[in-house]
Amino acid sequence: MTTDATRPSLVEPDFSGMWSVARLGHEKKWWSKFMGSIALSMYIYSWMGGLASPLFILVLVYKQYFMVSALVISILALSSLLPIEPQPWICRFYMKYGAHYFDGGSSMCFEKKPDCADNEQPAPIVVPAHPHGMFAIGYWLASGVRFRAVQDIHDEKVKEEYVGHGAFEFWRNKPPRLGLVVDILIYTPVLNLLVIRLTGCMAAVSSQSMKKIMKTGTNFGFLPGGFDEATIYRKGENVIYIRNRKGFIKYCLQYGYRICPAYFFGECETYNNLFYSHPDNQLMTKIKNWFNKNKIPTVLPMGPYWFSPFLPFGDTGIHVVYSANTRCEHIENPTKQQIDECHQWYMNEISALFDRHKW
Repeated sequence: MTTDATRPSLVEPDFSGMWSVARLGHEKKWWSKFMGSIALSMYIYSWMGGLASPLFILVLVYKQYFMVSALVISILALSSLLPIEPQPWICRFYMKYGAHYFDGGSSMCFEKKPDCADNEQPAPIVVPAHPHGMFAIGYWLASGVRFRAVQDIHDEKVKEEYVGHGAFEFWRNKPPRLGLVVDILIYTPVLNLLVIRLTGCMAAVSSQSMKKIMKTGTNFGFLPGGFDEATIYRKGENVIYIRNRKGFIKYCLQYGYRICPAYFFGECETYNNLFYSHPDNQLMTKIKNWFNKNKIPTVLPMGPYWFSPFLPFGDTGIHVVYSANTRCEHIENPTKQQIDECHQWYMNEISALFDRHKW
């Protein structure tokens, strides 16, 4: 077991031995925390505000503020109907300044050049990543949004700053600009505009949507733990939910996807979860599982600031490490045994990936 005294630093991590590293936000400026707060607030509060907007409208109607409620509805509807193209400069703003919020910045790391990078006809790649955390900040800061951010950049040094020297080689110049999120977030007002549409990097994580994407051979990433993983979140503890997640394994086998596990170090240091309950509390676990199945997360994140409670703790770093060990098989009709075997490999590899670093 790694103690706090021997555990590598998330603020000054040791990247030696990594094949490719892209680190943002570690060179601090006087404006780092301020601009980082703005960038993260746009992401986090559009998430929370969007989900709360129906309740807000109902309160306005109850209070008989009909004109105000009509105006709010009109603005939200208009923002959803306007034709908006993804904006790389917005992505650069989110990625660069969001990383500056954290003392250790945010990095995207590849352990080593994987064998699949040299294949003449490489299989499409899926990146299942853990842990989910409260607001999936690691997933946000080290996702396909980084690749969208350099979409219109021709300066190789700038590209390397955002995604590293080996990322495009790893993805064979088809980087995963697409990340899958729970369906309800796709249609959440405000979030739909500021995050989903302006980045163009998110799609629904339903089985139907995933199979549709896989039919096209598109590279993508997602968080298999979902709300269940968020529910068991506790600050300072690296815990993931994967034992009962086998559906994506079946799809990867059916469509011949290469599985590349990834881990977000530092995600577990971002919030306190005021709704945390021990897994041995069977009654609370059953209640939470019911809410999760109905797409209602049973979490209450709390950061360090009373005046902005959903901003995370910034005395950490957010670093994703992509495993060099991948697996690819194409089995159109996989048996239960084949699915179980591949799922066991995945669980072993995500655990081994964590043990190799333990940042």
